[in-house]
Amino acid sequence: MKKKIILSSLALAGLGWLAVSDYFFKYAMTTYKKKLESKKLSGRDALYRDKIWFKEFEKTRMDFKSRS
Repeated sequence: MKKKIILSSLALAGLGWLAVSDYFFKYAMTTYKKKLESKKLSGRDALYRDKIWFKEFEKTRMDFKSRS
């Protein structure tokens, strides 16, 4: 009886661990439920000035080719 309880507890803990790691993998490594940077900027944002500067900064495209 004790063995069944211990084994079922370990199996349940393993399934829980698998579910949690799957969630964090999807959150960190994929575009799972992430929004694009289409939000309006708010003056309450701590990086407001930096985001405004970055949007207005003239960007140039650079391509590099390697010798391979």
